[in-house]
Amino acid sequence: MIISNFSFNELMKTDTGLDNIPNDMNVLSNLCRLASFLQTIRNELHLPIIVNSAYRSPEVNAKVGGVSSSYHVKGLAADIRCSDMDKLLTILHSHLMEIDQLGIYFNSNTQLFYHIGLAEDGALPRNQIFTKEV
Repeated sequence: MIISNFSFNELMKTDTGLDNIPNDMNVLSNLCRLASFLQTIRNELHLPIIVNSAYRSPEVNAKVGGVSSSYHVKGLAADIRCSDMDKLLTILHSHLMEIDQLGIYFNSNTQLFYHIGLAEDGALPRNQIFTKEV
């Protein structure tokens, strides 16, 4: 498995000033799965994907207002965007059976980013889709 377009630094970045380095091997394993999934999407998209947020330590998650059950804390979620949001959404829909949650965040008529959540290892994806105006 080659993950050439996504680094751990990119998946752990935060603007909060708080430590955001996971110390749990399960989280690191989940981040590898997440990066692999994102790479699959990027390979089909043929465009760069920008990761707004992926892993969040519990402290970072609390500071940004995330729910305590957030899959970001488990390394299983990413908020992403790209220059062609419609094409990205089409590709994500084609992979819906692999996705636990697909959130579409928007304001007015503009798609801002997509929240992608993967199921925990061994669990079946719930294939949930939701929209949220921000």
